Amino acid sequence: MEQINEFRKIEIFKELCGSNSIDVKLNGEGHTAASVITERLVDMTEFAAYKIAHPTDSFVTIRIKTNENPIATFKKCVKSIVYDLNDLMEQVKNGC
Repeated sequence: MEQINEFRKIEIFKELCGSNSIDVKLNGEGHTAASVITERLVDMTEFAAYKIAHPTDSFVTIRIKTNENPIATFKKCVKSIVYDLNDLMEQVKNGC
């Protein structure tokens, strides 16, 4: 795997064989963030799953396989989650 992008919180690794799959490493995250993202990705991809290799690891890895650009799909997924959370916050703020 070739690391193609690195941020403080997110690292993205793309498979070299030309497939449309990536591994997204979320540093400092666990089951909570990974399960929300993966659940949303399942409807948008051919395959989406996450793993935490060891309970003491402070990161989670999400594997994504899609017919489209997997990085764009991941970004679209995260944006849709943020939109839904902002909508929920507005509803709570306005008393539903």
